[in-house]
This record gives sequence, structure tokens and C-alpha cells, in this order.
Amino acid sequence: MATNGVPELSNRDRVSISARMFEWGLQNVFTSREVDGLQLFAIEDAMLDRVEAALSLIREFDPLRYRRILKDLDRILVTLLPGSIGQFSTTNWTCTIDKRFVLRESTTPELIASVIVHEATHARLNRRSIGYPESLRERIEDLCFYQEWLLGNKLPNGDEVRTQAERYLNEPPPDFSDSAMNARRDQGAKQALRTIGLSEKWARRLIILIKWLAWMRRRFRPA
Repeated sequence: MATNGVPELSNRDRVSISARMFEWGLQNVFTSREVDGLQLFAIEDAMLDRVEAALSLIREFDPLRYRRILKDLDRILVTLLPGSIGQFSTTNWTCTIDKRFVLRESTTPELIASVIVHEATHARLNRRSIGYPESLRERIEDLCFYQEWLLGNKLPNGDEVRTQAERYLNEPPPDFSDSAMNARRDQGAKQALRTIGLSEKWARRLIILIKWLAWMRRRFRPA
């Protein structure tokens, strides 16, 4: 259907345009590197170096898992990520890692590797049509942290990874309801925006805009 002589875009076309814009942003804003066919993107080479070191650990000490990661993920992006240190996106099969975590002096390659394994587990589940419904989130996160624990057992210096996973698995789980996760994401977004110098007022306005854009993307996603 056309409006004022302009053809109306289908939902699939809108998603395709969004994907192309995302790819354009990656190619023109970020520094990139390719490791065994996996694309890495970040603002600084130092971030890429640390991610590549983490991937090298997985490749050397858990080669089967490494091959799975190459199949399940298209890219790893290091950028400012609100609310968590890692996130997986089914829209573009991307593992995103918070740049503050990657650059922190206390963050070892082993810890970065554990985040990659965690998010790649989400990707693997999605490849098998297991998404992230509210009713399954606790079990899914348990599985992801268990995979971190398995990795920690294989790494020569994996004690911290293993201890971190055991702590999560042995403690009461956090609230994974939509409302609780949205609240944590909003709080994380405010903190992230303050790190780049935005005032509280403008941070709130930008969060509203981001939420609206996310709603629009979901609204026009093809069934």
C-alpha cells in the first residue's frame, strides 16, 4: 500500500534496513578485527587485544567449545553496555561486552572468556529455538553459569572464573521478572550515560528515546 505516492515498507523491509544501519555503524564507527572468521569490533585496539587474548584461551584449553562459539556467534562488540557486563542479541547474533569491564585492571582474560562463553550459551540456545521467556530465565542463567564453571575447570588460571560461577549457582537467584530486569537496565543506563557526561535530566530523556526505538524495532519485527 502506498501513502501519498510513497510505497509503504513491509515489516521485513524495516528490519532489513535496521540491520543494514547496524552494520554500517559497526564498519564506520568501530575498529574491527577478524579471528577465525569471528568479527570483533571496539573503539580501541586495546579492547580488541584483550578480547582476542580471551578467545585464545578458549581455543587452546577448550577447543570444542571454541568451535561452537564460532558457529553460534557472528561477532563480538565491545562498547558501553548499560545494566550488565555482557549481552547477547538475536537480532544480529552479537555478543556485546561492556567496555568498562574489558578495560578494568582487575579484569583478566579468563574473566572475559567466561563472559563470551556465557553469552555464546544464550546464542546456542536460541539456535535451538529456546529464547529467553520469563518463566525459563532462572534455569537458562543457571545453565550459562554452569558453562562458565566448566570453562573455569579447564583453564590453568580458572580459579576466579570457577569461584564466580559457584557463587552464583549456590546463592538465591536474582529477580528475573520483566519489571526487575527493566529497572536494572534503566539504572545501568543512567550510570553509563553519566560516565559520558550527561546530566540526570538528559540521561532520562535519552533512555525514553532508546526505549521508544526498541519498541519500534519489536513492533515491526516480522513474525
